[in-house]
Amino acid sequence: MTRFIAIVAGAAIVPSALAQATLTVDQSQSSVEVTLSAASLSDSDSSPVMGFFDLELDDYETPGQVKVWDFDLALTEDLNIVLSAGFLGQFTIDLSGLGISFAADGPVGPAEVDANGDFALQDVPANLRGTGVYMGTGLFAAAGSGEFDLVDFSPAATVIAGTISVSNGVVTYTGMLANSVTQDLNGIQVTVEVDGAMVASGDAPACAADLTGEGDVNTNDFFAFLSLYQAQDPRADFAPDGQINTNDFFAFLAAYQAGC
Repeated sequence: MTRFIAIVAGAAIVPSALAQATLTVDQSQSSVEVTLSAASLSDSDSSPVMGFFDLELDDYETPGQVKVWDFDLALTEDLNIVLSAGFLGQFTIDLSGLGISFAADGPVGPAEVDANGDFALQDVPANLRGTGVYMGTGLFAAAGSGEFDLVDFSPAATVIAGTISVSNGVVTYTGMLANSVTQDLNGIQVTVEVDGAMVASGDAPACAADLTGEGDVNTNDFFAFLSLYQAQDPRADFAPDGQINTNDFFAFLAAYQAGC
């Protein structure tokens, strides 16, 4: 057995991620609203959004579980937010280059998908990006004016929830993405809330056992799985139950036998 594993290790096979579907965000149906709050005041602005989600389903016909492997969203418009206290002054913030991206080292999940296709992934780590230019007057004069980087508000525990459906080999995610984080900005506690409404879709993976991405199933995929299995890599979780064990080995063998 040791000799066999050494042969596998020497094959230098780089396996791809297990059975992920890349879903492209529909800009015409998706948007992100950013709300800033400070000193009991709040204001918001919104923008269409572009980007993608990499999701893994346990079954690409009738999904029962979902994991998120990656996502990246970019707002297509700059935002202007004004916290106004009337004659007492205001705090104006212009935001540009805004986006939010996956910040975990591996997949998050699985989350259960119910009979209606509904699911919720909690505490998904995400990084915010973009810059803000602010100026305070009156009540906010102490903050003065300046710039800040939204990376300082990261990472943010994010909820990704909604409905997953699969029809004619196309996976569609319809739902929401939300997080909230507070930071000090020159003595003023500023809370940034992100609320996104998402519609994204993409083709289901053609072949779960094709780990090397060659378009068919062969011994290279078998060796690639053994390498993942030996390393206890989450991509070997074919069951999937959050553990790497013999259930995954048998699940991979079934997928391997089914072929492409």
